[in-house]
Amino acid sequence: MSAVASAWALACTLFTRKSPTWTAVLSDHEQDVLERLSGMQLVQKCRTDSQYVLCPYCQLNSGQVIRQGAELYCQCNECGEVSVDPASFGAWQIDVDRLIWQLRLALDIPAQQQVAEITDGIWRIGNDREKTVILARSIEEVLLHPLEIRRAGNKAQIITPKPTRKSGIALGEPLIWLPMDECFHIYGGQIRFVAPGTLAADDAVNEEAAPVCGPFSANFRWVHLASWPHGVICLSKAQSAIFRALWDFKGRPETAERVMLRAGYQSDKPADLFKVKSQNKGNPRYEGQHHAYEKLVQVDQREGLYSMSCAAR
Repeated sequence: MSAVASAWALACTLFTRKSPTWTAVLSDHEQDVLERLSGMQLVQKCRTDSQYVLCPYCQLNSGQVIRQGAELYCQCNECGEVSVDPASFGAWQIDVDRLIWQLRLALDIPAQQQVAEITDGIWRIGNDREKTVILARSIEEVLLHPLEIRRAGNKAQIITPKPTRKSGIALGEPLIWLPMDECFHIYGGQIRFVAPGTLAADDAVNEEAAPVCGPFSANFRWVHLASWPHGVICLSKAQSAIFRALWDFKGRPETAERVMLRAGYQSDKPADLFKVKSQNKGNPRYEGQHHAYEKLVQVDQREGLYSMSCAAR
């Protein structure tokens, strides 16, 4: 399993848990991929009680922390005194608001549609075409609240992580279950949706994002740059329209007005659509978009002209 796939599997697991997960219970590999989720702002570190910590040995009981000189120990009822790494005090949980926001982007749910909590652990996150989209921490939560689910919409798509136990899942018509682990995928620093019955997640995303027009995918939504260390860059619709317009000009310098007119967007200059907002500073998704513009677009400040040399042909 790739690091990206492992990161998404961990995200799905953490989402099923209503309480924070101690760092100590995560494997070394999971702690490594946790950095990718943190970079996407999908997880957040939680404050924990420094007087108690999960026993590093049995990972079942919490014990009082005692200090002996410079060393820290967990006083576990079962294991006795166990040496504690300071990192054991950390705990993580999914940022549910951020997860919902990214899932809505993946499904192209309009921003004006509101999110509503149906009950604890179940949210109505919008409408995908004519179907209500419901997110839940587990399929069991959905089965326990049939009336609430029905009230949310006659036709509904239910998104939950796959259950750990192997059992048949029958929601009944007209509900559609979308296993989060299989129908969504991390690519280009964001969550992507892969419809059931299409190509496997990796194949579908790789095919769509493959470079066709120079460094760009066929739809100009993806950019491949060796200078960007975080993988393929995913662009917004407006940003892809800018690059497509510059590509159509075949490397010829054009004014900002002509570029924006060709792209179909109203703005003083193309760079406005690539600015990184203060709240997104350091986020690879947005920094990558800005990097792509800086790397690929040549600007003649004196003449006010824009061009893209990789489009010359």
